[in-house]
Amino acid sequence: MSPRRSDRSSVVKASPAPHAHDDEETEPVPAPSQQGSTQIESVIGWRVRSRAREVGLSSAELAKKVGLSRAMISKIENAQVSPSLATLSRLAEVLEVPITSLFQGLDEERDALYTKSGGGPEL
Repeated sequence: MSPRRSDRSSVVKASPAPHAHDDEETEPVPAPSQQGSTQIESVIGWRVRSRAREVGLSSAELAKKVGLSRAMISKIENAQVSPSLATLSRLAEVLEVPITSLFQGLDEERDALYTKSGGGPEL
């Protein structure tokens, strides 16, 4: 049995591609799949796949340019792995987008708790 993740409210919002025009329709960012992937993996995978197609790269071509196997690109696109920061950087470079664009559409709402210096919950 895998460790249980904490329940957090999260919202996935549709947002245009970094270079989209105001008059173009945008596709919504997909919600996480039910196969154990997290929201962030789903958003990154969707962004990588959609941007690669926009610039005319197949998964195999993207893999070659990034220096990964075709299988690894497929796992990233299908939210089956969490790519490292170095991999995300290489993907962004090849896709000619800022690395932050791979996270567009990922908005998490989290409760915040202010704690004065020296204070905190008693354990």
